[in-house]
Amino acid sequence: MKVSGILPIKNGEQWISLNLPLILKSLHQQDELVIVENGSSDKSTQLLAEFAQQDSRIRLFELGKIGLVSALNTGIRESQNSWVARFDIDDKYPSTRISRQKLLIDDNVTAIFADYAIEYTNGRALGTILSPVLDLATKASLVRSERTAHPVVLFNKQAFIEVGGYKEEEFPAEDLGLWARMANVGEFVSTPSVELIYRMSPNSTSHVHRKDILRLSLDMITTYGLNKWAKRAIGQVDETLHSYKTLSEGPLRRLLHLRDLRHPLVLELFTSQEKKLLNNLFLKAALEPKIFRGASKLLGEKIFREIYRAKA
Repeated sequence: MKVSGILPIKNGEQWISLNLPLILKSLHQQDELVIVENGSSDKSTQLLAEFAQQDSRIRLFELGKIGLVSALNTGIRESQNSWVARFDIDDKYPSTRISRQKLLIDDNVTAIFADYAIEYTNGRALGTILSPVLDLATKASLVRSERTAHPVVLFNKQAFIEVGGYKEEEFPAEDLGLWARMANVGEFVSTPSVELIYRMSPNSTSHVHRKDILRLSLDMITTYGLNKWAKRAIGQVDETLHSYKTLSEGPLRRLLHLRDLRHPLVLELFTSQEKKLLNNLFLKAALEPKIFRGASKLLGEKIFREIYRAKA
């Protein structure tokens, strides 16, 4: 199965020589990398042209300042393969990324995610975000919009086209809008391994537009009825928790799934019996010594991330 990598770049000069080789290494020889140069004012275009001369998999499009959503839609429209892998130039990717995600490609699957680690610009490790792995658990997690990282997704191009692609009016939460629509046409899964090292930066889109992202994300829960997935998930909660027993970090994935189901906009859909069941399962899991220690570590990492965000 061939993959098209999609890489929008604007003023990425300082990262190109460092991270573009890692991206190319994660792709296979039969794959392609569609780079959309989005109106850079630094030396990005020159550096990208040099890389394109050295690697025939690179297809470079210089489109001027068209914005991120248009750059993504254009890159995907120009892609030649049926599966699309999203990349960002300031993030790092292990060479295993595409190989591991390809193993999960199936006719019923529309999007494949992965665990990801977070680093600050100074290299300070700020923890790992564990993905939900399973279809219904992944869709239920969309209400929190943190376990389905945009820069590591591999998705089906036909499903992307079917739901209308990225939408300008949903920027800067364009990824959540896309997931909300794609969730209705196929399964979401993820590989339980770290396949992205996400760089937290004070200049990143997610930081600069953080308030807008949070506002739009809450709006989308209502607009797209994202809490419906959690309502369905509560009916399969025992099966889901059992499935996590065989996965890496399974106990913590269990706890995180239960936490996702306790989102305020989800709880309002549950019956009193469902709420009681959920609370009992959550307390039981949280008090297990092994899970308690792991949860304390995750909480500490989250606090560190908030401290670094506040400093930026």
